[in-house]
Amino acid sequence: MIHLRPDSERGSTKWSWLESRHTFSFGEYYDPRFCGWGVLRFLNEDRIALGMGFGMQPHRDLDILTVVLSGSLLHKDSLGNECVLQSGDMQLLSSGEGVLHSEMNASTEETLHLLQIGIEARHKGLPPNYQIGTFAAENCVGGWCLVASPNEEADAFVIQQDAWIWRTLLAPEGEIRFALASGHSAWLHVVSGSVLLENHLLKTGDGAGIKDEPEIVLEGCEPAEVMLIELRA
Repeated sequence: MIHLRPDSERGSTKWSWLESRHTFSFGEYYDPRFCGWGVLRFLNEDRIALGMGFGMQPHRDLDILTVVLSGSLLHKDSLGNECVLQSGDMQLLSSGEGVLHSEMNASTEETLHLLQIGIEARHKGLPPNYQIGTFAAENCVGGWCLVASPNEEADAFVIQQDAWIWRTLLAPEGEIRFALASGHSAWLHVVSGSVLLENHLLKTGDGAGIKDEPEIVLEGCEPAEVMLIELRA
């Protein structure tokens, strides 16, 4: 079963310094059909103007993966972390029992473009944690790169939930398959380009929820980047 979520139907927030697209209900945007996908609570795509951003704000019992698509991100949090992430860098903030954090555009020349994925933690009140890493695009051409896992695996972030986040780059006419374990579901998000999911054409910003399918088959229509969030249903 495939549930399509076209980019044209996503929610939006537009302020003088912020342009956001919301795959699921978030903030003032509410759609009763899309209030998350299992423990996946939000998937936001933000564009943030020069010198602007989100000041210190609280989170708890959420793991938030941030992927910098272009520009520079200045992250600060109440755990004492402060760093600047560049295009291709990622961070995972496990807010656990509670964290304050801010995300600002660190560039004086370029709009910050990022993707944020929020997943409920397995249990409430876990110890908070912060991890950073770099996405080596060349390692994910035509294959799945593991970004986050509930277990310590290779260079993947450790996430506080039975969730796995994967990333791939597809060339035109390239094909990639993903075996979905029994009892698992997935959310697929097209970061850029276009792909075929069965007979469905998905373009930049489009998403799809997938349940009760033993295998996911994607075919590249143009150079594409895709993220897949696998969840134990």
